[in-house]
Amino acid sequence: MSIEVDNKRDNDWLNPLEPAVDQGVATAALRALKKPALQANPIDLVTKKHAVMWECIGVKINSAGGKIYRYRLKDEYRVFDSEAATKKRLEIFPAQEPGDNIKFSKELQRIGYGSFSNASDVYLDLPDLEAIVAGYEKLRETRPKCPPLRIISGKGIAGHIEFSRAYTLYDIYLSVGIEFVHDSIYHAARVLEMMISHPEEYLSAKGKIAGSVEKHIGILELSQKDETNQVTTLLGAFVDSIWAAHDIEDLARSTEETMEEMLDIWEGEGHQYYWMKTYNTPIDHQKAIDLWQTVFS
Repeated sequence: MSIEVDNKRDNDWLNPLEPAVDQGVATAALRALKKPALQANPIDLVTKKHAVMWECIGVKINSAGGKIYRYRLKDEYRVFDSEAATKKRLEIFPAQEPGDNIKFSKELQRIGYGSFSNASDVYLDLPDLEAIVAGYEKLRETRPKCPPLRIISGKGIAGHIEFSRAYTLYDIYLSVGIEFVHDSIYHAARVLEMMISHPEEYLSAKGKIAGSVEKHIGILELSQKDETNQVTTLLGAFVDSIWAAHDIEDLARSTEETMEEMLDIWEGEGHQYYWMKTYNTPIDHQKAIDLWQTVFS
């Protein structure tokens, strides 16, 4: 069941894709906002934020800074385990997108995250980088143990090394493009929740993971082995899986497992589909271990 959020101030939203609103009217509405910080074509702002299973239908200026984007789950994906939704999630793996069962804590709602539904539609509200920073810093005023937030944005789809290194240097890597919904739900929101609720445990796990990943990146960057590209994919998937941890216990467990144990993710249907699509050859846990050891043995 979705968490209901306060939507009383719907007049704050600019919804340029509504059928009754043409570009001229949308631009006029934009200029009428009290905080004229959106210096861009409103239709472009929204359409450039479309995901695969979710369409961006509105944007508003966040009072603390940044913007909040509103998404609607496309009709054909409303039933989470439908054939269409299952097939699409597999096709876009590992950048999977959520269904309608999304919940955010009160702390995340204060930052700008929200989910709600009515009889016919499911919606998400997702803050951009500036809104996240503003909301998190506001929370830190009453939660001084929360560590400073290190967050970076990226255009397009990050490569495996770029993504892996980003998570050694930063807490959150937030794409501004088609993977914005994925990064927001599976990475940003989960990391923020751990930083807010379990700051000491988070920092401890973060330090251990970052040190290990950076060591492996250094070896890969010097490797001349034929398998280097494939092993780089293994590392990227490993980092992606770690920073999609559901909770602090899940994250802590990853610091206790060996890399070979973590490679069991390649038994999953999504990972196997992605590998076949990328390299046109099958993979399983043992093959992943064998590949890994060609570079790191």
